[in-house]
Amino acid sequence: MINENKIREACSSDRERGFKMLMNSFQVPIYNYIRRLVVSHEDAEDVLQEVFIRVYRNLDQFRGESSLSTWIYRIATNESLRLLNTRKDEEAIPAEEVQEELIGKLRASDYIDYENELAVKFQEAILSLPEKQRLIFNLRYYDELDYDCVLINNIQGAFNATNYLIQCGHKNVGYFHSNLDISNFSERADGYYKALRANGISTSHPYVHPVSPTSDEGYRDMLRLLESKAPIADAYFADNDIIAAAAMRALRENGYRIPEDVSIIGFDDGPMCDMMVPPLSTMKVRKRELGATAVQRLLDRVADPKRECLKMCMATKLVKRQSVSKR
Repeated sequence: MINENKIREACSSDRERGFKMLMNSFQVPIYNYIRRLVVSHEDAEDVLQEVFIRVYRNLDQFRGESSLSTWIYRIATNESLRLLNTRKDEEAIPAEEVQEELIGKLRASDYIDYENELAVKFQEAILSLPEKQRLIFNLRYYDELDYDCVLINNIQGAFNATNYLIQCGHKNVGYFHSNLDISNFSERADGYYKALRANGISTSHPYVHPVSPTSDEGYRDMLRLLESKAPIADAYFADNDIIAAAAMRALRENGYRIPEDVSIIGFDDGPMCDMMVPPLSTMKVRKRELGATAVQRLLDRVADPKRECLKMCMATKLVKRQSVSKR
C-alpha cells in the first residue's frame, strides 16, 4: 500500500528524497499502466521517463486537490495519448490501423502468457476498444484509483439466483464459473457461496466447473466437461447468460432435458433469453437505470469536482422463466 502522505511530507522537507520515494512507489504500477495502453516495452519506457520528468518539474505545483496517485496517473494517461496521437498524426494512420498495430506488437511481445489463450484474447479485445474506452477499462479493472462509479450488485444478484434454485427444492446446486478473472465474476462467485452457506449446504462439492464466458469456447468447455464424465448437478447458476446458453446447448446434445434433468439460471437478461429453448431464467441487470444514474453522477461531478467519490450499487431483479423447475 502506497503511503501518499509520507511521500508528500518527504517532498516538502527534502525534494530529492521525496521524489526518490515517489519513484520507488509508483514506477512499477505506472509502467504497467502505460504498457497496457501503448503495448511495446520501448514505447512504455519512453513514456514513463517523460511522465516522471513532468512530475519532477511540477511537483511544487501539486496542491492536493486530488490524490497523488490520481495526479500521476493523469499525467501518464496524457503522455500515453500524446504518443498514440502523434503516431496517428505523423503517419496519417486511421484509428483502426493503429489498433491493429498495437495488437501486432502485443503478439510479438513477451508481456502476457501465450499459453493462456483466453488471456491473449482478453488483451486483444481491450486493444480493439476505442482509446477512451480502453483507458476507462484499464483504470476500472487494473488500477486502484478513486473514482465515481455505478456498479451492479453482483454478490446479491448471484446470492438471489442461487437461493432461488435452492428454494425450488434442488439439493445439488452447481456453478458454471467464468474462467475469466475479472471483478464481476469474482463477486458473483462470492454470492453463490454465500447462498450455499446461508442454506446450510457444503461449499465443498464437485459441481463447480470453469467455463469460458464466450459462446463458442463455452460450448467447447461444456463438451469437454461432459466427455470427462464429471458428476452433473441437478441445478446450476451460470456467471452470465452466454455461459448458460452454451451449457444448455451442450447438455441437450448429450441427452439432458432442461429443466427436467438440469435447471439453469443465468445473469444479465440479454435479448436472447426469451428466445432460448426453454426461455432462460436469469438475473436482470437494469442497464437503463445504470446509465441514467451514471450520467447524473457525472453531471454532479462537473458541477462540483471536489466532491467525495461515490460508489453506488444497483440491485438486480429475478426473472423467472422455464429453464428452472421445482423438485
